[in-house]
Amino acid sequence: KRLHITGNVIERNNNLRFKGKKRFESAGIKLHTPDHSWIADNLFRDNFTHGFWGDEGIGKGLRFTRNVVLGNAESEHGVFIEMGVYGPDTGFIDNNIIIGNRNGYYCHDGSGVTVSHNLIANSRNHGIHVQQVGPRCNTRNHSFYNNLLIGNAKVINLNFPAELGGDVRLNSNVYHA
Repeated sequence: KRLHITGNVIERNNNLRFKGKKRFESAGIKLHTPDHSWIADNLFRDNFTHGFWGDEGIGKGLRFTRNVVLGNAESEHGVFIEMGVYGPDTGFIDNNIIIGNRNGYYCHDGSGVTVSHNLIANSRNHGIHVQQVGPRCNTRNHSFYNNLLIGNAKVINLNFPAELGGDVRLNSNVYHA
């Protein structure tokens, strides 16, 4: 694993706009369990799908940092983490600019993500949305620190059943500044 993806422009993926059962699970970048990977200094722009998708979890030691994620608003999320059972602070999404997506940060059936020091703005739906959609994994051990959330239609939605959920930490975020 140990991927280093830096300094790229990732734009206009899924131009044929596949959706539903024929969506082929597309993203600007999609990685499965990206353990010990470094994704930094990239521009994710105008994708007709997710900007970044970490499937099967955040991966142990993933760092998604100093990226600009713009305009993935037509159908999907700026940053999407799906599935995975991890302890707190397993992977980090920090120091990014995430503007004009359907959801800025979206996670379902996943855990162990720390989201900090990001600007998340002008999302059509939620700035941050975490939910449980199935019994595959649990949704717990999320941390949200020092994020600036402005101009999002809805700020934060943390929606999961208690038996599958767990600790969620929210500290020093600024809402609707």
